[in-house]
Amino acid sequence: MVGSKKLTQIIHCIIIGGLLLPTLPLKAQQLKKVAVLELVNLDKDPQLEYLKSSLTDAIDSKLQEKFAYARSNPQDIAEVAKANYFYGEDFSTKSVAINLGLVAQQDVIISGGFIRVAGITAKGGKKNEGVIAIVRIYDIPQKNIVAEVQETSPIDDSIFDMTERVSNRIAEAAKAVLPSKEEFKRSGGKLTSGPWFDNFSFSLGIGGGMYSLAYANRIAAQLPAARAALNMHLPIIAKNFTFHLGALYFNEKPIEGKNPAIEGLNITSTNLMPGGYFGWRFHFSNLGLTPRLGGGYVLQQITVTGLRNENLNNSMPFVGGGMDLAYAINRNLELQFTLESFAQLQGGKTTLGNFALLGLGVRF
Repeated sequence: MVGSKKLTQIIHCIIIGGLLLPTLPLKAQQLKKVAVLELVNLDKDPQLEYLKSSLTDAIDSKLQEKFAYARSNPQDIAEVAKANYFYGEDFSTKSVAINLGLVAQQDVIISGGFIRVAGITAKGGKKNEGVIAIVRIYDIPQKNIVAEVQETSPIDDSIFDMTERVSNRIAEAAKAVLPSKEEFKRSGGKLTSGPWFDNFSFSLGIGGGMYSLAYANRIAAQLPAARAALNMHLPIIAKNFTFHLGALYFNEKPIEGKNPAIEGLNITSTNLMPGGYFGWRFHFSNLGLTPRLGGGYVLQQITVTGLRNENLNNSMPFVGGGMDLAYAINRNLELQFTLESFAQLQGGKTTLGNFALLGLGVRF
């Protein structure tokens, strides 16, 4: 009972910590989150396919050059789009741009497309086929269009001049929603590439495990085991670098017939193992794989009944690691399979524990 109370308290602390971390007075949090969606080749013209990257990159580079904002990783935006059935060919539409911005929790979305048209005046005054590009800036919290930029060009070497014109006009219009780097510095802000912490999630799993080495022939872990964890990314280091605060909870008992010195006693050890881990998140479509390494402390309460009754407390350090395999059910919910391994260090001996747990993760 005491052990379960401790687990409940630690779970509460983990949740409260997760709610408080995003509110820390970090200057990075003052920056608006901006996503530049890849421009759409509206008529899928293979001869114009190169414009997708050249126009998108030109806009992206111009914004980074002039403004202070938190640039959203295109891969992360693509994962959100896929999980919520927003298709790339629809990124140019107003409804998809705004709704994707809302789901991905962006402040500004920039999207658009281009299409081949006839009757564009080329050099020498000759009418020729050309291309028209339309790009919009969306203020996502306000759910409105800040600006719409249209530029045309004949399909010749002057098309790259159009790319420059589009990026310049978008940068000019973006002043309505983004501060320049100079304005941000003057206001007391500190330029940074993004927040210290993001992609928070809380996970809870149930499973079981077993020991090996040292005391494995004398003590057995009991079912069930439970693990709670607060997970987060640290983009201030790298976008896939992760930190985990976790606690594993389980009971263990001596194996009958293997401990003659304590025969006749009923002994149960409640183990609570809070720890911290650093990891790296790998993305595979709707799957995420996070190997991690860390350590912490084993907090034991030993209850003895039978020939005598007493409660004892014990503690020891542990080092360990794990692997979390997550399947994204939707934007906020994951099915998680966790492998947890650790080495307990006590009395000059090392006991290994290996646990497997299945549970759910909730993003917030």
